[in-house]
Amino acid sequence: MRKLFILRGPMGAGKSTWVKNHGLEEYTLSSDKIRLLFQSPILLPSGKYGICQKNDNKVWKLLFELLEERMSKGEFTVVDATHSKTSMISKYRELCQKHRYRATIIDFSKVPLDVLLKRNIEREEYHQVPEFAI
Repeated sequence: MRKLFILRGPMGAGKSTWVKNHGLEEYTLSSDKIRLLFQSPILLPSGKYGICQKNDNKVWKLLFELLEERMSKGEFTVVDATHSKTSMISKYRELCQKHRYRATIIDFSKVPLDVLLKRNIEREEYHQVPEFAI
């Protein structure tokens, strides 16, 4: 199938919900899920639990290793992450050229701020992020 869907948008924009609603969980590599494989939710200074960001280098290294393995087999894959830096897209572009893939960016960045803040409060505690991060 040689297709890659790259989800892009702020936390709480609906990326993971979109994956679930479309039955694509088994085809998805999620940076947050990989973070939780490296470390369980941690107690933050605020007294709430959250996902540790300290393993990000390992998280992204593993995500790209897993992605390349899937691409080498021609598997359809979705990558669920914020992708807030456009420089990240060039990494996907290189892999797509190498493995003859077509990439589609599904952009969730137009969700209004008030909706993002409301969704953030409604999330499980360890999935909530500080408002400034949104």
